Amino acid sequence: MAITHPNIKASLMADGRWGDFVSKREDYRVLGMGPTAALERVYSDFFSVEELSEMIPPKPVRIKKAKKVPKRPTLDPSAVVPGMEDIPPHPWDTSKRSAPISKPKPPKKVVEAVSKPKSTEKAPSAPKTHKQIREQNQHPKIASVVKASLADFDGRECSMETCVEWVGKHLHICDVDVGMCPDPTAWSLYQQCLSSPVFAQDFWKNLYPKYKKPDGDRGDETVDGSVTIAHLKELKAMRDRAIEAGNVR
Repeated sequence: MAITHPNIKASLMADGRWGDFVSKREDYRVLGMGPTAALERVYSDFFSVEELSEMIPPKPVRIKKAKKVPKRPTLDPSAVVPGMEDIPPHPWDTSKRSAPISKPKPPKKVVEAVSKPKSTEKAPSAPKTHKQIREQNQHPKIASVVKASLADFDGRECSMETCVEWVGKHLHICDVDVGMCPDPTAWSLYQQCLSSPVFAQDFWKNLYPKYKKPDGDRGDETVDGSVTIAHLKELKAMRDRAIEAGNVR
């Protein structure tokens, strides 16, 4: 809230105009003026500018003293910073300073190389991969495919079972010759298995089991169970004869 200056208040009270001053000030407040604006308006209504300047002396202006800023120490361009003796001046440095004096480096110690005797022990080799182990365990490479003519077989022929059995026995043998083959069909199967791993796999999977003789097959005997049936009939006849003789209870 704006306060009336003591000199102005004393003058108004002495003239008997203090009550008019206060009522006038309140009227300006009702009109929407702020406290300071209403007070200044009432001053201009009751006093002239010269009277106000006499009753309200101007405030003395205080001049603030500037703070003293400490001066930064100036660096000598020719001075060398400790620890930076060996650093050359930057090419962009235009200051006229002398190049830093570098300290002499201590001489390097020369150590004579002593030749160590070479060790005869072999360094441990890296472990082999699965591919290297698989290649190592494989059978030596079979001879390449050899073509033959019918004259090389001298009319030799055999059954399909014999051809398949011969190929199975000689497929992984290195020193196989045409003269050892019993039939041209066997030689064709043999060469085809050598040239195609897929065909060799199919040979062992399908063809060889189909023509291989069972373990119980001997000579010209059939494998349809007729021999077993004959043995069972003979045993039954022996049992019947024993029952007729009264030897069986």
